[in-house]
Amino acid sequence: MLNPRIGALVALALGASVLTGCGGHSGGGTVKGDRSGPAASAGPTGGRPPAPRFDPPRRFAEASAVIDGAPLAIADGVGYHYTDDGLAAADLATGQRRWQVTLPGAERLVTGPMAHDDPPVPGIVTDAQGQAFLVAAYFETVTGTGTQQDAQRTTVVAVDLSGRTRWTAALPADLLPRVVGGIRDDRGAAAVLDAGGTAVLDAGSGGVRWTAKDVRPGAVDGTTIVGVRRPGGGYDPWPSVGLRSTDGAALWTGPTLGSFMLDQPPDLMPAGPGRAILAGGDGYDHVTLLIDTATGRQVGSLPGVLHCVYDAKATDICWAPHVVGNDPELVIGVDAGSGQELWSLPDKASGRVAIDVTAAFHGAVYGSARHGSVVLDARTGADLVPDATVAPTQVVPGYGLRADFDGSPKTTVYPATG
Repeated sequence: MLNPRIGALVALALGASVLTGCGGHSGGGTVKGDRSGPAASAGPTGGRPPAPRFDPPRRFAEASAVIDGAPLAIADGVGYHYTDDGLAAADLATGQRRWQVTLPGAERLVTGPMAHDDPPVPGIVTDAQGQAFLVAAYFETVTGTGTQQDAQRTTVVAVDLSGRTRWTAALPADLLPRVVGGIRDDRGAAAVLDAGGTAVLDAGSGGVRWTAKDVRPGAVDGTTIVGVRRPGGGYDPWPSVGLRSTDGAALWTGPTLGSFMLDQPPDLMPAGPGRAILAGGDGYDHVTLLIDTATGRQVGSLPGVLHCVYDAKATDICWAPHVVGNDPELVIGVDAGSGQELWSLPDKASGRVAIDVTAAFHGAVYGSARHGSVVLDARTGADLVPDATVAPTQVVPGYGLRADFDGSPKTTVYPATG
C-alpha cells in the first residue's frame, strides 16, 4: 500500500521548541561533499541514450538498476534521496551514484525509529531564476558545552542539484519536518516547510520570510498555502485555512474536521491545481472533502477517511487504508476539477474487486489485485494492463520505481517498454 508520506505528504509531528533562523553558507562550509560518479552536468543518463519516454508507462522490463535509497525526489533522470547522514544523487538509468554529501548534525535520517513508518524525502523547489535545488529538513540535537544544555531544532539545508550547499537555516524542532512545496510570488521564490507549524524561507538566502506556529501546512497552490489551524482543545476539530504566501495573511477559512486523535490534525493532501483534499472526522462521521484552494469552498465529498493522490493530470485517486493481508476495501476515481466521482471498486455487478493502489500518474493507476499487479485507466477504472509485472510505488516518464523499506531503504528501477 502506498505510504501516505510518499504520496500526498501528511503532517504528523508536533514542534517542541523555537530557535531563530540563521543565514546561509555558500558551497563547502559545514556540508562536505563526498562526490563520486559522473558530474551532474553530464546529462540525465551520463552520456548514454535516454530511455524512451513512455508517458504514462504501462508495461515494464525486468529491473535495470537498484538505487541505495528511498523514497526519491526526481528531476531530469536523477533520483535524490536521504542517507543516514546526508543526501545522495543517483542516475535512474544505471543506479550509479553521482554524488553524496554529509549534512551538519544529521544522524540516522533513514534508519532511525521515526523513519521506517514515515520515510523522509527531500524537496525540490526553484529559485527566482528558475533553477531547481534540493531542500533537506531534519531534526537535530545540538550538544551543549559547559553549563549550556543540549538544544533541539529543525535544520534546513539547501543543496544544488550538483551537491553544492547553498545555505542553512534553523527552525523550531520537529521530529518529522518536511518540505511541503515551493512558491514564486511578488517577493520572489521561497520554500514552504512544516516544522512545528508553517515556515516560509527565502529560496535565495534561507532567511525566514514568516511563520505561522498554529497552522500545519499540507499543500501549496500558486501563492496560497493550504493548512489546518490548531484548535483550542486537544480533541477539537481543526479548521482548514488558506494563507497568502507573501505575508501569511489569512485568505479564507474552510471546512473544519477532526482526526479522533489527541492533538493530531486531519489529513490534508494536495489534489491538483486549485484543489486540496481534507479527510477526517465530522462529528461522529468520517468524511473526505475536496476543497477549492482559492476560496476554501467545498467542491466534493466522499464517505470515510480516504487517502488520495493526484495523478498529475486530471484525476484524484482515493482509497480506504486497510490491514495488510486483507483485500482492499474501496478505490474511487474523482475528477479533480468538479469533484465528481468517476468510478469505484469493488463493483459487484461486474465481479471486479478493489486494488491496492501503489501509484497514480498521468491517467494511469498502478497497484495489485488478488491475481497480481495491474494498471487501470484513471478516468474510467478499466483495466489497461491486467497482467502487469510490477506495481511501482513511483512513476515518471520512462520508468517505474519500486521502493523497499525492509532493511536499508532501496529503490528498484524498471524501464518502461510501453
